[in-house]
Parts: sequence; C-alpha cells; structure tokens
Amino acid sequence: MTLKFLGGVAPDRLGELTGPLADAARGCAIFPVSYAGVGAFPSLVRPATLWVGAEASPLGPLARAVDEASTRIGAAREERPFHPHVTLGRVRGHGKSRRGRAPRLPEGLCAALDAARVRAFGIAPARALVLFRSDTEPGGARYTPLARFTFGGWGRPLRVAVRR
Repeated sequence: MTLKFLGGVAPDRLGELTGPLADAARGCAIFPVSYAGVGAFPSLVRPATLWVGAEASPLGPLARAVDEASTRIGAAREERPFHPHVTLGRVRGHGKSRRGRAPRLPEGLCAALDAARVRAFGIAPARALVLFRSDTEPGGARYTPLARFTFGGWGRPLRVAVRR
C-alpha cells in the first residue's frame, strides 16, 4: 500500500527521511488492516489503475506523518484526500483514444470488477513502513526496498545499493 509517492528524489536526500519515518513508525503499534472492495481510478468503466480498498484507523494519521516527513526533502504536500488501497495493476493502453477518451475494458471484465466492489478479502496486520525505490521498465515497475521501519521499533536499513 502506498502512503506517499515521492517522485524523483536524489539518492543522497533519502537519508533525510530515515529519522522522521522511524519516528512515525515508532509511534505506531502493529494494527489490523481490513481489505475489501475492488475499484479503479478514475472509474471502473475506463480504469487506469485497479485496486482493492483498505481500511484501518491508523492509516490516515500515518499517511499524514509520511507526507509531512517528505516535505523535508522537497516533496510537495499531497493535495488529494488519502484513499487507502492496494494497487492490483495498471491498465495498459489507458491513454486517450482518437476520440479523446480512455478505452473501455471488455464488458465481462467490467461486470466481474463491478461484482467485486463489495467483496471482503480479509484482514492482515500492518507491521512496518517500507521506503521503496521504483524504477519504470518496459515490462512494468520494479520496486526495491531501501529501508524498513518496524511499528513500535527502530528502523532497519536494508542492504540495497542505490543506483545514481
């Protein structure tokens, strides 16, 4: 689940995030997250991103703490309301068609997604914040964990080389 997308950040600035992220994680106990409902941004009819909803009261304050911490490295504050979700995937070819509108999904897939809008998927514990680097590649994004901050505990950097 993404709490904040930072965009392009110079690798040498990421170290400035470790203290504030460790503080945010240390102030948060492990908590259950309920996963339910399927949706899409901007809509199920013409989706760019498919997602499963997530719900837990600590998520909003945690997202705000991460947003605040990220301003220290020059990231803009999030203007949109936080919508907790897990991204299932992105729809290829979501760009605009010749008529200026995004292409539609096949009717059967739309019906299946619509039927899952209220489906409950279960509950799982949230145990840590993880700082990831994402690299866009021809086959999709590749995510590399850079640091892990355990809830109620100390941050632990992972042994990952940062490319420049």
